Amino acid sequence: MADGDDIYAACFTQAALANDVLAIRNGYAGAIDYLLDDGNAYKADIEEGYRELRALQAADMISWTVRRTSDGRLPLGFEPLADLLAQYHFVAPYKEQWMQSVAENLRQKA
Repeated sequence: MADGDDIYAACFTQAALANDVLAIRNGYAGAIDYLLDDGNAYKADIEEGYRELRALQAADMISWTVRRTSDGRLPLGFEPLADLLAQYHFVAPYKEQWMQSVAENLRQKA
């Protein structure tokens, strides 16, 4: 993307996230399709925003699965997610005080 053009990708990502929240609040759980005009000068930027959004969704699902699996609270029906991570993910033991220290350092820098 050219400098300054990334606003279109950011706006699309924000609109898609808001659309998702509204769909869930209104009981809609299906896919939401988007149609882009081939003549749109910013179509490539919007497509890049979509790719980034998909990457964020994947990262969020992985972190959610790891957290739930670590706590032993993976909801019924989500077991296949743990199976996907079993081959490629290693959970290192940690102490709660380490996480508290990280959180405190972040608070001090904010």
